[in-house]
Amino acid sequence: MASDFACLGSGERQLSQEVVKCGATHSRFSPKEKEKTVTPAVPNTDVLYSSLASDPDLGEIVEMFVDEMPDRISTLIESFDQGDMETLRRTAHQIKGAVGGYGFNQITPYAAKLEASVRDNESETQIRESLDALTDLCKKMRAGTPD
Repeated sequence: MASDFACLGSGERQLSQEVVKCGATHSRFSPKEKEKTVTPAVPNTDVLYSSLASDPDLGEIVEMFVDEMPDRISTLIESFDQGDMETLRRTAHQIKGAVGGYGFNQITPYAAKLEASVRDNESETQIRESLDALTDLCKKMRAGTPD
């Protein structure tokens, strides 16, 4: 049976088109296939709070992350305005990887969509739409909990 598996790296084995990791089975899609899914509508709310904000051990870290987001938003916008698609893609990728870890999971698909739009050389209009959706959502991020 061991010959049915291919080593993928630390703790992962491939069987057919599925990845088996830590006892769970995950579908194996290419990043492009996953990111081309339809991005959900922007949540109809004025603010987004982290799902981790009420954790006394993580609240301060979430606050620092939220405080740094305006700089990331500026980097995204400036990169687009200057035509620096590599920095735009890389920043979207970094945001995609970070937001979930800070309890803002609802932002992940928007960052993934922008990253894919840039990587796939979509039109300037499509990239701008993805950029606007992501930055609008990031501007709604708040530290703390709703009162």
